Amino acid sequence: MSAQVVKGVLSSGLLSNPLRLLSVITDAAASMTTDSGMTVSDLVEIAESFHDLSSKNVQFITAPNEPWTQDPDRIQFAQPQADQVFSAIAHDMTLPKASPAPAPSSGGAQVLTTSPSKVKVEVLNGSGASGFAGQAAAGLASRGFDVTGTGDAASFAYTNSVIEYSSSADLAEVNTLKKELSQVTDYQDASLKPGTVELILGSDFTGLNPQTSAAAAQPSPTPSASPSPSASASGISSLAQSAGGITAAAPCVSDSSAFAGPLSP
Repeated sequence: MSAQVVKGVLSSGLLSNPLRLLSVITDAAASMTTDSGMTVSDLVEIAESFHDLSSKNVQFITAPNEPWTQDPDRIQFAQPQADQVFSAIAHDMTLPKASPAPAPSSGGAQVLTTSPSKVKVEVLNGSGASGFAGQAAAGLASRGFDVTGTGDAASFAYTNSVIEYSSSADLAEVNTLKKELSQVTDYQDASLKPGTVELILGSDFTGLNPQTSAAAAQPSPTPSASPSPSASASGISSLAQSAGGITAAAPCVSDSSAFAGPLSP
């Protein structure tokens, strides 16, 4: 569509007719927001500079983009690709070859690549819900993470939680932190301080992933070949005689609700 508009403008003689050009630009300027100080005369001068332009010398490109960190249904410029494109245009240089922006990795299980104590993380509240950052920071600190601080994000419009990091050198820390959250996305932001990652909590944050119980992970002890002593009165008496430490015993049943723990030696 854009190519046809340019072709139509160039073939209509509009750029060579100052009066028609002024009329069109005046109408168009009323529907546009321009930089402060830019006048209709400036716009006319810019348009007239295209007088000798041929449509075959017009190239259309799509600005490098990626999903917006605060809403995946919207997009933002992908960096540093977008800056490279606009810099080339500003300096009248050949445009760099387009390269697809890296797709953000989704949340989920990641390989633990470093110790939590080596992860410096700043926890930010991106939803506006009271206590989010403090709750997550306390939980991470209790699990050995080096929490450098808490605060509010630049916006409270975050729905999904996001981990932002400076460079690929921080990916080990990012992957370690991601294991603590069930729904989180990571994005690279070169403007951040290297060595520290930012955890921005969205409104879908419900808490850290539960820790695996160490006791539950331990293998069950191998049963002894010798039979365990009976919980009957006669069995307890025999145990008392062999151990030399039990001086009195009362009959009990091993699965009785009154049994509160192991027998005392």
